Amino acid sequence: MGAHIEEELISEYVEKIHLLGIRALYGDDVGAAVYSTVNEACYYMIMLNNCNPTVNLRAFRKSLQQLADTVHKCSTEYEQVLNGTILLISLYVCQRRKRKM
Repeated sequence: MGAHIEEELISEYVEKIHLLGIRALYGDDVGAAVYSTVNEACYYMIMLNNCNPTVNLRAFRKSLQQLADTVHKCSTEYEQVLNGTILLISLYVCQRRKRKM
């Protein structure tokens, strides 16, 4: 039996990060909002009782990476938001792995 991935939840938070990336393109400082959004997303993914949180965190990170791979190289602010988000999610995954050891 495969792990259950919360696709709707992941899509919701990918969209939120996408919108923050667009705001960054227009010069808004979105660092605190990105951090808050990632914390909220990871909290909900970890608190879900019916699934493996690490699988959902990795799926979230993968969705953002796919989005980042399609970004035009002139969109550096947008790309920085995506890459920063991916880094934060990676840190959550690493923390979860360390706690299991």
